[in-house]
Amino acid sequence: MNLKSQRALHIFLASVFLLIGCDVSTFTSPQQIPTPIPGAINLIAGQTAAAAATETAALLPPTLTPTLTPFPTQTPPDTPTITPTFIFYLVSPTPTAISGTLACTLISQIPQDGANFHTNKDFTLSWQLSNSGTGAWPQDSVSLKYVDGEQFSGATVVNLSKTVAPGDDFTFSVDMTTPSKTGKYTAGWTLADGSQTFCPLYLRITVK
Repeated sequence: MNLKSQRALHIFLASVFLLIGCDVSTFTSPQQIPTPIPGAINLIAGQTAAAAATETAALLPPTLTPTLTPFPTQTPPDTPTITPTFIFYLVSPTPTAISGTLACTLISQIPQDGANFHTNKDFTLSWQLSNSGTGAWPQDSVSLKYVDGEQFSGATVVNLSKTVAPGDDFTFSVDMTTPSKTGKYTAGWTLADGSQTFCPLYLRITVK
């Protein structure tokens, strides 16, 4: 028992002896024991309980107040950047309009009309033409086109590689192959500006 408990017990016992108003010898006769006063006993008991409660409270550990730790703030994911895609549509250029007359003059032809060939023979047809008109031949407008007769397995259209001014000349070349059968063959070609044609040309050969 600690010091505070002993002190409270001594106070309680002294109070009891004081209230009964007698010495220790009175306990030898049971008939002489006075009746305790209820109010005084309750007072002493309350004081003792208060002292014990104070002592108990001093011995109890302090009440811990819980500390709440906040959740960490989450950074939202980066929003991807959308790069727009551009679609370009190619527009065919408008053919250049021709001012002036369209005409040509044949300067040379290889092979010559009436040339003889063997069957299945590869050769190159060349027409050197002069612009004898008053209008230029625009590069994106005038071309050499196959018209009729034997095509000789060649191309059907040959375009200009430059604009031909009046008085200038240009050579059209077409790779061809003679037929597999003998005979006389004719191919018809012409210069054309869109649907307008001028300067008809012919190739006549004999296959033996």
